[in-house]
Amino acid sequence: MRLTRRGRLVMIGLLAVPLLVVLWLTATARAGAGGPDSSDPSLRPGKTVVVGHGDSLWTIAQRERPRDDTQLLVRRIMDLNNLSTTIVRPGQRLRLPAHD
Repeated sequence: MRLTRRGRLVMIGLLAVPLLVVLWLTATARAGAGGPDSSDPSLRPGKTVVVGHGDSLWTIAQRERPRDDTQLLVRRIMDLNNLSTTIVRPGQRLRLPAHD
């Protein structure tokens, strides 16, 4: 079977349209989930800290807010800074959530 020029264009379209839809849906989902929800006061940006040598999200959370729930604060810092992992590097700037 041999495809005509029009047949090749139809085949390319049949392959390209679903791919473009998937890419669009992925980009839309990331944009919606990427930023903090401004209606949640725990995710409003507050103070900015610079990660030092030997720092982790856990040590930063304990040092900056010793009375807060450290695990919850680490999660909020990750959400506010769009971090997918707890690994941080010296010199990295992190926003902390504003105090309630």
